[in-house]
This record gives sequence, C-alpha cells and structure tokens, in this order.
Amino acid sequence: MDKVSKYQNIIVEYLTEWANFGTPPPGLEHQVIVDRENNHFQWVTTGWLQNKEFVYIIELHLDIKGQKIWIWQNNSDAMVADDLMERGVSKSDIVLAFHAPQDRALTGFAVA
Repeated sequence: MDKVSKYQNIIVEYLTEWANFGTPPPGLEHQVIVDRENNHFQWVTTGWLQNKEFVYIIELHLDIKGQKIWIWQNNSDAMVADDLMERGVSKSDIVLAFHAPQDRALTGFAVA
C-alpha cells in the first residue's frame, strides 16, 4: 500500500471514530465526508437545533497534498497531530495548515 492510500485509511478511520463518539443533541447529526479522489476529508455536525437554529460546524478538516496530511480545521477536543502520529504518521508528514505559512517552522511539524 502506498503512503497516500495508507494516510487516506488512517484519516477515514480516525474521523469515523470521532464522529461516532458520543451522541449529538437531538436534531443534529455527525457526518464524515470523504473524497479519496481529491484527498479531502471532513467531519461535520449539521442539522437543526430544537427546530430553531441551523447548525453547520466543520469539526475537523484534513487534506492530503502530495505525501503530507494538512490539518486545516479543528473545532473538536481532538489532539489531531498527536493522534495521527500514534497511528503511524510521521511528524514530518503533518502540516498544521491553520498556522500562517511563516509561522509553521516554529511548530516542529512540516512547513508545507
């Protein structure tokens, strides 16, 4: 299995575990959105809270660019980079994309 396929599987399994952890409030649902062809992966929470307030939250958004995992968004309690490393992803293959490009070198993770 090549690195990209391995990373795709790790991400899908990871997002699915988080999406299945706990039960969302009534009217909301967790969805895992997977686009393996373009390497885009999200866990979102969506629906109507008490039939009054529309909710659409991107809980986690990860992409694979080249041979690296880019973490774009984390609105969860997950320690995504640490969790990915525990699953076999090298620290040098993780980009904390939510940091400005000039600041990424300070994170200890990949710059791009």
